[in-house]
Amino acid sequence: FHLPVQEGQLIKLYWLPSKVKDGNITILGAETVDSADFSDNPYLKKIEGKIEKQAYNPFAFIKGKGIRCFISPSLVSKYQLAGNEKVAALALLNYNKKKAEWAWSCVSLEIKD
Repeated sequence: FHLPVQEGQLIKLYWLPSKVKDGNITILGAETVDSADFSDNPYLKKIEGKIEKQAYNPFAFIKGKGIRCFISPSLVSKYQLAGNEKVAALALLNYNKKKAEWAWSCVSLEIKD
């Protein structure tokens, strides 16, 4: 199957674990979903705030609704973020293996005026 998606777009996957215990999955189907469908989900939040970025770092952060959200270097580059821009972001709570902790990551951005 083919499902055209863009970075930051949410999708619902229908999958089965592999019959061999190798950690792989078999994807049976997928569909796009609206972030509004997740308004009650504690792992996904819409936040607004200003970009916090140090000139020497390729990544940035945004604070809003009591959380600090990591913005990847690819999103910083895509939107040419320098710091202090007003943005709306979709934040996802995920597990940071390097730090062995849960942290918020930005999955999409919208520059505000």
